[in-house]
Amino acid sequence: MRTDAAAFVVVDTSRSMLAAPAPGSATRLERARRVALAVRKELGDVPVGIASLSDRVLPHLFPSPDRKAFARTLGRALRAGHPVPTGLSSSGTDLTALAALPTANFFAPAMRRRVGIVLTDAESDPIDSDVLDGAYRAVPQTTLVLVRVARAGERVFDEQGRPEPGYVAGPGAGAIAAQVAGIAGGRVFGEGQAAAAGRAAVEALGAGGRTQAWARGERRRPLGPYALVVSALPLAYLVRLRNLGH
Repeated sequence: MRTDAAAFVVVDTSRSMLAAPAPGSATRLERARRVALAVRKELGDVPVGIASLSDRVLPHLFPSPDRKAFARTLGRALRAGHPVPTGLSSSGTDLTALAALPTANFFAPAMRRRVGIVLTDAESDPIDSDVLDGAYRAVPQTTLVLVRVARAGERVFDEQGRPEPGYVAGPGAGAIAAQVAGIAGGRVFGEGQAAAAGRAAVEALGAGGRTQAWARGERRRPLGPYALVVSALPLAYLVRLRNLGH
């Protein structure tokens, strides 16, 4: 695993991520999970964490080389509409909240090369450019790679397959995504470009960094017949002593 670099995959969990092309089709959140797994594959030996994005960024898994933990967290911890927004956001998503990624101890100090891969439909409240610019000037620098998970004409459907009248696609989402990426020195990709987004993240982290060996845990061989006999000898000896005492 790399010891000088780390990444966070940040997944938008606002309610708009329930939008889909048709009833029963994969939602934006389901597609974002697939993109996240593809990006994780590209990142190789880089420790990767998972965070959710609404009107704030919350970590669910800190950067780890454990791909199984990544997949389990991705599948079990992320749900659309959770955590519930604080109520100050009109859309449920505020990309200005990404200012926390380089400034709020998401990364260990030793991780000098940092990247955030943000999977979002970018249907956000207006961003605060000054706040984001200040955060992404912090050293060590954090680079953002945005993947926009959205298709034209998608709606949020209820259990009967009817479009929910309360959902209206946010205008200018593509421009907002490009603006955020530009401030953070990153790039924007479509959801069909997961591998390219992963490679861009690897490029931002640089190659040839420090590494160390890592293992999920010790492997233990089952005891063979000889080992079982040897392990039983002390117990047999104690039983014999007890019987002699009687």
